[in-house]
Amino acid sequence: MNELWTAIARGKPHKAPGHDGIGLEFYKGVWEIIKMVLLQIMNRMHNEGMAMERQLQGLKVCKPKHPHPTGFDDYSPLTLMNTDYKIMTRIIATRLKPYLTEILHQNQFCGVQGNTIFEAFAAISDVIAHMEVNKKPLCVISIDFNAAFDRISHEYLRKVLAAHAFSDPVIHRIMCLYDKASSEILMTGFRSRQIPIKRSIKQGCPLNMLLYSLCLNPLTQTIDKNISGIKIGRMQKKAIIAYADDVTIFLTRKEDIYKLEQALRRFEAATGARINVLKSRAMALGNWNMSKSYHTEINVLGYHFTNSVNSAAAKTWASVTDRLRYVAQETYHRDLTLDKRIQFVHQYLLAQIWYVTQIFPPTPDIIRRINTTITWFVWQGEIFRFPLSTLQREKSEGGCNLYDADAKCRALYVHRLQMQSQREGIITADWIKYWNLYVRPGNPPYPAGVTKRMGYLRTYATEVVYVPGTRETESTKAYKRRIYRTLRALAIAISAPPEIGIERQCQEADWETIWKNLAATPTPEEIGTESYMTLLRQMAGYTAYGLLQQTFVVNAHKKTHSYID
Repeated sequence: MNELWTAIARGKPHKAPGHDGIGLEFYKGVWEIIKMVLLQIMNRMHNEGMAMERQLQGLKVCKPKHPHPTGFDDYSPLTLMNTDYKIMTRIIATRLKPYLTEILHQNQFCGVQGNTIFEAFAAISDVIAHMEVNKKPLCVISIDFNAAFDRISHEYLRKVLAAHAFSDPVIHRIMCLYDKASSEILMTGFRSRQIPIKRSIKQGCPLNMLLYSLCLNPLTQTIDKNISGIKIGRMQKKAIIAYADDVTIFLTRKEDIYKLEQALRRFEAATGARINVLKSRAMALGNWNMSKSYHTEINVLGYHFTNSVNSAAAKTWASVTDRLRYVAQETYHRDLTLDKRIQFVHQYLLAQIWYVTQIFPPTPDIIRRINTTITWFVWQGEIFRFPLSTLQREKSEGGCNLYDADAKCRALYVHRLQMQSQREGIITADWIKYWNLYVRPGNPPYPAGVTKRMGYLRTYATEVVYVPGTRETESTKAYKRRIYRTLRALAIAISAPPEIGIERQCQEADWETIWKNLAATPTPEEIGTESYMTLLRQMAGYTAYGLLQQTFVVNAHKKTHSYID
């Protein structure tokens, strides 16, 4: 029963349901009523491998890959499955994960506990940085599979499960979810007839990433065995880095090109996969023979990699800031209150940069661009009425609790490198130990001889001196928050934010009490940005404290629930 409830609780809310139209919220809301019946259904599906055809039917929708799709390739198919199907597959996935750690290749970063997408990116960045510093020949190949998940043969999936020594009941349990699977295609409001699915690992199924990693494992093992790859110091050889269907291969010898070609052709023949030659890229570094044409950059899950780590960071951030401006321009016309705009900045606008900043720390110029976009969006394209530092104050200090993008970027980056420095077999961890960066140096911080070509490590060397250590009972989330507060306090100490204008004009008022009371007072939805600004503009013009007291301060001291009389 606990396992069933955990599978339900771990599901993400507000997801589109499948054919039956029943969402996850239903199962959570009536759990006490249906839990015994649902447990019997799940046990029957799991133990006997029995599922009704209706439960295995999916609804395929085509999700645009970018805002202005023009062709079929601009869409990504996504299968909407019934929630009870997702609950069952989530239980199976939870049981499989501990075994995949032993089965999957160590350089497959999807499905292996302890490995994350950030470790995959860091491994690629580390290899490029090492070859850049040592000027050794290297060819980095990014493989793009055409419709990777949709081309995997079910027969191949069955053979892979058997080859990895899964028991017959486990294989039967998984294959019963695929053998009788079918889907309808939903397009422009119309549904097609039911189409039997003979190949494909459903995108939208909790098992899909794990099963694809298993299907890719023979290719990963073959490449690692037959290709020289790169070996740095005492670390294990790296010939391939994979995160599900994103595959990056490192070649240091020209003889390995033929071996790689043969391995890829055998994989295509066995699985039904097809390599997209137009989107796959080869990039040469160091003194690799440039007689043939090579690309100057490759793209791996949103990160741009070039033959220089610093230029890779610049290209990646240029793409991110362009996307940030586009989203702000698309949304700024919406009639949102000031609080709602701040909320949108937190939950959507800035959420797009937290992913990148954990690999490539932003430069001061990038932070200026991000802050400019934020203030432009908050003030709806008009003149910036308040300094950003005012909005970044706590509400109890007269601000809006807006994130300090610079401090949070540095906090996330420092924390990720701290975690990475504790892992064995990671190039960055060896460099951190080599330059003695795992020990907090004294003040002032110095890059400790780190080469300028590794700008990301120089940033870490500069910031880590101020970062406090973890506490015994402190959670990861709480520790990240403490790093952020520390770096924000440091930024304030270096450059104190200007005093709020109204505080400067009415110095005799108890502003600490006023701001605390206002922070505890609900703001009506009808108080929009323009109304709020008009109010503060009028307040800023009052020189007579008595008038201000009548309209603002008295309300705050009384903790009234109306914003202003």
